[in-house]
Amino acid sequence: FWLTKDEILERYLSNAYFGDNHYGLRAASLHYFYRQPEKLTLSQAAMLAGLLQAPSRLAPTRNPKLAQKRAKLVLGAMAAAGYLTPQAAAAAPPAAIDVRGRSTLPTGTYFADWAMPGARLIARETYGEIRVKTTLDARLQRAARDVVGQANLGKAQVALVAMRPSGEVVAMVGGRSYKASPFNRVTQAKRQPGSTFKLFVYLAALRSGMTPDSKVEDRPITEGQYRPRNAGERYRGTVTLQQAFADSSNVAAVRLYRKLGDRAVIAAARDLGVRSPLAQGDPSLALGTSGMTLLELTSAYAAVAANRYPIAPHGFKQAEPGLWDSVLKPQRSLDRDVHEDLQQLLRATVNEGTGRAASLAIPAYGKTGTSQNNRDALFIGYAGDLVVGVWVGNDDNTSLKRVTGGGLPARIWRDFMGRAVKGARPAPPKPAPRPAGKKPELIPLDLPEIPIRINENTQVTIGDGQGVRLETEIGGVPLDVTLDRDGLDVKERGQ
Repeated sequence: FWLTKDEILERYLSNAYFGDNHYGLRAASLHYFYRQPEKLTLSQAAMLAGLLQAPSRLAPTRNPKLAQKRAKLVLGAMAAAGYLTPQAAAAAPPAAIDVRGRSTLPTGTYFADWAMPGARLIARETYGEIRVKTTLDARLQRAARDVVGQANLGKAQVALVAMRPSGEVVAMVGGRSYKASPFNRVTQAKRQPGSTFKLFVYLAALRSGMTPDSKVEDRPITEGQYRPRNAGERYRGTVTLQQAFADSSNVAAVRLYRKLGDRAVIAAARDLGVRSPLAQGDPSLALGTSGMTLLELTSAYAAVAANRYPIAPHGFKQAEPGLWDSVLKPQRSLDRDVHEDLQQLLRATVNEGTGRAASLAIPAYGKTGTSQNNRDALFIGYAGDLVVGVWVGNDDNTSLKRVTGGGLPARIWRDFMGRAVKGARPAPPKPAPRPAGKKPELIPLDLPEIPIRINENTQVTIGDGQGVRLETEIGGVPLDVTLDRDGLDVKERGQ
């Protein structure tokens, strides 16, 4: 069908972006000037017209001087084209904005930038104001921002995304400061996932018939051109799959990759929703050398939490799938035994492996990841009804020095979960009253686990059959110190 120029312009202005997360002329007019477009003054109309060139940069709520300068340029162009006299253009007063009733909820600008294209798809057949409800949870977004803001990041950047197992994104922090950098490190940055990619290697192993008790060699690889090493050059000989996964053995993961073949590993990643390119025929893939976004990686872990794949992350409420949806977009699930075994591996990482710093008062499942030369540090996991991914790194891809996934990212994850999930944060122990004159009893080593957080980098855990365990950092080196019946043990936390 045919449209007039005015009709084309009307449709364009009804959907154009005007900055401040507002689309359409009517929404922008109400937002910036608290009036209908029909009642705009000449100066106000010129300012809105000027925003279209660079709406995020020119939004008057952020950069009023630049917006006014652009409005004067529009008025001058109107005078030059004969729509105004030069005198009228020069006499037009500056447009004063009138922003009222703005929500005080922490809506999350990174989230809004990511979700807005979805809103436009919802509204593409509507030419007028439309309201859509997002999945963002104000309480969880506030908790995410607070936890990230309190983390000892130095000069590094950070990203955090939280979603339900269904894929509903409820919190998103794409960097330390949106004002300083609107680049979203949850959705736009493709970084190496490090050992968090081992999820797919071990899923392929379990699918092949192996179990957490199956054996794998954790010894240096001496054949072939690719010879990976374990963190700290620590090797344990013949171990179970569970031990290798929990301790994040690199050589064991590469041995499994060579045994299973790249097709099985890549198929496991694709099934769980990874769409980024994955290197074929490269054994380093097992250690997470192919880049992907934090959002797609976290979505893959959500598929394990839900035992339904693939999981599509989304920012708007979705209707329950009907019969036709199940035919066009079928979802599958892992075999029961495979799913239970995979969860056992993820649980062991938090209970006894490299992810102990992420332990909660409720069952927690996850995996640490540290990329080559410590350029990326991650912890991805789930507990309760939340799946959360945390990434720490430098935008210029330089090394984080000694920061690993089992250190700062795991603690950020733990602190967020402690605020987000009911019962996840352990209650502080209450000392029992002791009668006067009675000698204190020794603390038995078989107490239930009682974690006591001292500061950002140090936590003491008493009980859990392990005596007293201290997780701390000295000179940037993450250390685990254990005192039990067998004596004192000090070791550096691995990847």
